[in-house]
Amino acid sequence: MTVSLDDEYFESVGLAGLPPESKQSLAAAIYSETEMRVGSALSDGMEAEQLEEFEKIIDKDEATIRKVLNEHDHDNYQNNLGKPLDVLADAASGVWLAANKPNYRDTVRVIHEELRNEVKARCLEILATEGVAGDSAPDSPDAVAAP
Repeated sequence: MTVSLDDEYFESVGLAGLPPESKQSLAAAIYSETEMRVGSALSDGMEAEQLEEFEKIIDKDEATIRKVLNEHDHDNYQNNLGKPLDVLADAASGVWLAANKPNYRDTVRVIHEELRNEVKARCLEILATEGVAGDSAPDSPDAVAAP
C-alpha cells in the first residue's frame, strides 16, 4: 500500500501553508515514522525465520527475492525475470506480506491514519516552528495544538 503525502494531504492536516521544502522534509519524516511503526506492528508475532526472510527481501538479497517470487507468484515471476532487482524486491515484499501478514494493508492504513491525526493535532505548532501563520489550521474538533 502506498501512502500519499501530497498537497491534498497537507491541506487536510492544516499545513497547506508550509513552503515546499518544509513539506518535503515533513513528508520524509512521516514516511520514515510510518515505516518504523508498520515494521514494528507487522513483526509482532512473527517467528525468527519469517523476520530473517523478510529482512533479506528488504536488503535486496537476490536469492531470497527469487525464491519468494517463485514460490508465491510463479507465473508473474516467470514473466518478470528480466526486471531490475529493485522491481523484483518490491514485488517480493508485497507477495511475502500477502502470504505471511494478509492484514498488512489494514495495518498500514491504521498507522497512516494515526500519524495523520498526530500531525493534524500539532499543525499549529509545526506552522509556528516554520514561521508560517497558523490561520490555515483545519476546522475540526480534533485539531488541537500541542502544548
